[in-house]
Formats: sequence, structure tokens, C-alpha cells
Amino acid sequence: MHRRLFKLILLLGLIMTAGNIFAQPFDLIIPGEDSPDTLSRELRSLQAIERDMAIEKLTREPTRLEAFLELGELRLSQGKLEEAQRFFEMALEIQPKNMQANQGMVMVHYHKGEFNLARNRMDVVHKFYPLSDQLKADLEKYRLHMQNQAQIGLTVREDDRGLLDIVSSIEGIFPSGEMKKLTGRYRYENWSHEDNNQRENTQVYSGTLEYRADSNTSLSATWAPEVFSGGDSISGYNLQLVAGTDNLKTALRGGKTTFKENLFTLRNRFAEDFKSFSLFGDLHQRTRAIQTITLADISDGNSRRRWDSELIHSIFKNAAPFLTANLRVYQASY
Repeated sequence: MHRRLFKLILLLGLIMTAGNIFAQPFDLIIPGEDSPDTLSRELRSLQAIERDMAIEKLTREPTRLEAFLELGELRLSQGKLEEAQRFFEMALEIQPKNMQANQGMVMVHYHKGEFNLARNRMDVVHKFYPLSDQLKADLEKYRLHMQNQAQIGLTVREDDRGLLDIVSSIEGIFPSGEMKKLTGRYRYENWSHEDNNQRENTQVYSGTLEYRADSNTSLSATWAPEVFSGGDSISGYNLQLVAGTDNLKTALRGGKTTFKENLFTLRNRFAEDFKSFSLFGDLHQRTRAIQTITLADISDGNSRRRWDSELIHSIFKNAAPFLTANLRVYQASY
């Protein structure tokens, strides 16, 4: 049996993070995570300036300020944070607006896990040395990864058969202070499935542990039981590995979830064990294309194959997605 479906998904919600309000969908790989070329160009210009300054310093005796800065950088590279902080503070006593000393203090606080102090020091730096609008946007994005976040959202999805899913959610995101590559996520979702004036409600409680090796590689594990009206539940879970380059990435996923083909499969508590492979890349800074192949075994004894093609476009506010549209076309065979 073959079925072709067309989906237009509009995701709109509110996410609250330290006073900012924005929205981010739960199950989409959002475009706009990579640094744009503007940032690379400005960093190269800064490196050229630093090189010229270093050459100039070789021709004369160092000042007390320069000595404190050099000692602070040396102790920071050695991991001696208390000594590095002392030297940077001595440099700031001589020149409070010194960029290198303030940046050094930012890194000291960051490595000590004092993220609030690091953010406060960054604000001081930017007050003395204003950034371009593009760099401000990029900086705001990176700062979000350093702080706890609370997000609420609303997702509305409808396919060409008339099956309507409305999902409201709330999520907490907690980066680890000690192990900076680890992030914990806790999420609650309330699902409303509607078809031909009939409705079924479910609730999902999930916890995710994510390890991000670098900007292109991450590994995550999620436990996500789904509870039905009446108290029945399906113990969902999934593992995900993402790897690739700045321009093209792959994602491998596997796990167990509720089989939400229609109200019949929901009411009969069908589940599926699945494996999927995705290939995705950016067509534009805010537009991403994704191709996914999924193989699954359903609890009623059947199996299915599914090919998904998606386009995702996000409108950003405060360096985070505020409104996201997802266009999906898929073909499934059983």
C-alpha cells in the first residue's frame, strides 16, 4: 500500500529565556546554527591587527600593563585560573577599559563555571567596544548556550486527509556547569489528535541528555514515555547521532515511539521500533533542506518504509527561532 501525503506545518509559540520571548519547535533541525561569513571576515581582521601589535611589541620593553596581560594569558593557558584572574585584575586597575584584560576575565569566569559573571563581563566589553549588528546577533546566539532556558510553544499540523495534531509544550534546558559539552533537557507535551470530529489526547514526559563534541558533532539519548487517557502508556525512547561539516550533515536515529498514523492506531496503542537516516544542509542562512529514510516495525506485526523531503524556514528574533514553517512531502509503504 502506498500513500502520498503533503504537510504544511506552522509552528508558533513563546519561549522565555532570561526575559526574552521566542519560539522553537521540538522535533525540527533548525537552520541558522552556523556562523555566517561576516563573522569569519571580522575575526580575520582582528587577527591581522593582533599580529601587527605583536610585532610592534618585540621592538620595545614591555610595560607593567603588558606584563600583567602576558602573565594572565600564560596562567589561563595553564589552567591556573585564580592566578590568571589576579593578573587580569591588576591589569584592569591600570587600564579598566583594556580589551584583553576584560576578555581574559570572561574566559576565567567561563572556565570556573561562573556564567553569570562571564555574561556581565561581556556586557562591559561591549559597552567599551561596540560590535557590529551581525556580531551582536551571533554573540547572543552563543550566549544562549551558556544559560538555563525555559521554553513554551504551540505546534499545529494538518495533512491532506484532515488529521489535525495540536501540540502544546513546555521545556527546560540546563547546560552543565562542570562538563560544558553536556546539556540536559526536560520536556512536557500535551497532544490533541483530531479526525472527523473525534479526538484523542495524550501526554509525553521526556528527558534528554546531549553531548556536543563540537559545532558539527553531537550525541543524545532521550527517554519519552507517552501516557494515554485511561492510564495506558508506551515507553518511548530514541538515540541520535549528528555528524558532518558546516555545509552538510547526517543524522542517525533509532528508538521506539507511538505509531500515530490515525486515531485507530492511537486508540489501539500501536507502537513502532524505528531506525532513520537523514541528510541535511542549508539552502540559505534561514532555510534548510532535509531528506530522511525511515525503516520501522509496527507492534501489530507490519513494517513500513518512509521517505521524507522537507524544507524548513525560520524567522529569528534575539538569535532564536520565533516563527518556523515546515513543508513536508512523504511517501510510505507497508
